[in-house]
Amino acid sequence: MIYLLQPILYKNIIYDIIKKNLLKHFTLKKIIVHQLHIINNKNNNAYFIIHDKHLKSWNGFNISKTIRQKDHNAHIILITNDLDYPKYYRSHIRFLSIIDLDSNQKEYEIQEILQYLINACR
Repeated sequence: MIYLLQPILYKNIIYDIIKKNLLKHFTLKKIIVHQLHIINNKNNNAYFIIHDKHLKSWNGFNISKTIRQKDHNAHIILITNDLDYPKYYRSHIRFLSIIDLDSNQKEYEIQEILQYLINACR
């Protein structure tokens, strides 16, 4: 399963990028979750988590910690505009990738990660 965790009423740019790239390979069952609900199963899950430093009510970094505690095999991709790499490294969350939310290259980086995840599933 691939999950996108983002605040309610957040712009859907990342969702559109993921959807566009996955539709090339699969038909999607659309599920959008705006609350923290982690499914505990043996499958490899991928979580795209948005962490926007301007939103005080939403902390994607803490959500990443919670997911890692409950799903040790998950692929966690943090999409953030707070690029504090030492903080993320010292947290021992084991992010698959950290993507700059403000970068023009984010669509390409998400495409690369999705391609990696699709190839890993086959």
